[in-house]
Amino acid sequence: MHIRMKVISKVLKISIPFAADSLFFYGGKIIIQTMIVSFGTNVIATNAIASSGIQILEIIPSALATSLVPIVGQSIGRGNIADAKKFTKAFVLTGMVAFLVINLSLLPFFSYGMRLFNPPAVIVPAIYRLYLIAIVMHFLTWSIVFILPAALRVAGDTNFTTIASLLSI
Repeated sequence: MHIRMKVISKVLKISIPFAADSLFFYGGKIIIQTMIVSFGTNVIATNAIASSGIQILEIIPSALATSLVPIVGQSIGRGNIADAKKFTKAFVLTGMVAFLVINLSLLPFFSYGMRLFNPPAVIVPAIYRLYLIAIVMHFLTWSIVFILPAALRVAGDTNFTTIASLLSI
């Protein structure tokens, strides 16, 4: 077996910044959770229920981010940068539209979703506010923040995505 250091170097050049980005993202989530815990039981329950519902909304756009990786990778591999840009733009816009359609379609069923969790009545308005905030922020930012960096990483631009991610924390 022959170890090719050039290949290993290329893999590490992409994977180390990507791993650091993930570490900072999930580390930030842990820090937020420790802050939320200090606010008490109702806030913990509100955040947990809202987060569960919000994660469902991210299924289709997450699938778009994942499926964009091999598509952009193949375009870059063929040397077709125009296709990579075209697919990236299309996937970002599709993600935005998907969020809008999914969020607005599920909004009328909010009260039914609350029945699954049976939360105290006092926290339901706060859960609803978080859901509304998520609708707006998902539409405006999620696809740009998650789908676009996936394409940039595949194109080999891991440093920019990692630096942008760190600055946005």
